[in-house]
Amino acid sequence: MTIHEILLEQLSRILDATDAGSLDDAIAQAGFLDVLRSEEEGGAGLSLEQFLPLVLELGRRGAGKPIAERMVARYLDPASAPEAIGAVLSTARPLAAAVTAGLMAGAIERLFELTLDYVQTRKQFGRSIGQFQAVQQQMAVFAEEMVAARMAAGIAFRGVPYRIEPRSAAIAKIRVGEASVVAIATAHGLHGAIGISDEYALGGLARSLRLWRSAHGHDEYWAGRLGMAIIESDVDMVSIVTDISHADGRLA
Repeated sequence: MTIHEILLEQLSRILDATDAGSLDDAIAQAGFLDVLRSEEEGGAGLSLEQFLPLVLELGRRGAGKPIAERMVARYLDPASAPEAIGAVLSTARPLAAAVTAGLMAGAIERLFELTLDYVQTRKQFGRSIGQFQAVQQQMAVFAEEMVAARMAAGIAFRGVPYRIEPRSAAIAKIRVGEASVVAIATAHGLHGAIGISDEYALGGLARSLRLWRSAHGHDEYWAGRLGMAIIESDVDMVSIVTDISHADGRLA
């Protein structure tokens, strides 16, 4: 197993075994706050690509934002106190936005799984509602949005953490934000009343997605910044669309 696969397995165990009130302490004691720092500094030296699976898993649990932000803040400023996380992240907004997009992509994946399981087991007129064509069409669109969100987040999670490509972060936040709207609407629409019960995970995930969509710049903010950067750059639109990773990075 690779280092990030080992860390993902360990993180999943902690999330499974720890209640919400003790989670922050358990994560810190296990050393997860330093996963982005180099091995020489006592961390795991994960690249963004290796960090993404951990972010997705945190997003799937709906408890990821404080933890993921503490990991990033520790990378940017190892001496930062928890109450200073916001100030630290404000110096690296594209990175913070990309991490939030990764959390959202993970939450969307979990919403899809919950909804798929529900439509396969919930029965009406003697058969599961997942057998009805209208439901299948909604789930097909949901699946497309889930995959698009994962791909958009993956585009942003490239390279050394601090030097993230700002345009990729913008595109990730915009596209994942759009996917979250479809995910929430479809999940609630197909679940019906059970989706708003406190005992069911759907409501908590939906609330997290709504909050994360505005964190570190709503998708409308990033769309404006992206548009202005494209207007001011010499890179043509075709190049931007086909090769985001090589686009001029003047979006700060």
